[in-house]
Amino acid sequence: MTALTVHNAEIHTATVEIKTLTISGKQVTLAVFRQLPEKPLINDDGTLNGIPWGRVNYHPDKKGCDSLTRVHRYAHRHVVWQRGTELLRATQVYIGGYDPSPEYAAAFRALDDLPQLFIAV
Repeated sequence: MTALTVHNAEIHTATVEIKTLTISGKQVTLAVFRQLPEKPLINDDGTLNGIPWGRVNYHPDKKGCDSLTRVHRYAHRHVVWQRGTELLRATQVYIGGYDPSPEYAAAFRALDDLPQLFIAV
């Protein structure tokens, strides 16, 4: 492979898609996101209580982190989801070896396939 130099390097513009959560055309803020009722999306048997919209990268207080390393002791996902006409949020937790069922574990892993939603800070 050729060495990277100023003579052979170039910058190209790439197009990316960012999905934002909006209400009436305005981007949802962190304050509004926090006001969404928090209810679990995934039941112990792996069934869903509603329709997942997407996941949000939200870590307000580093819950579940080791106090020294700040590394998470368990996996979790923050999800915005719909039940009927109601919009909710969920914090779904996965603690390997302690989950209620293999179906729950599979449903939890499927959350990673949801689009990431960006909210305004």
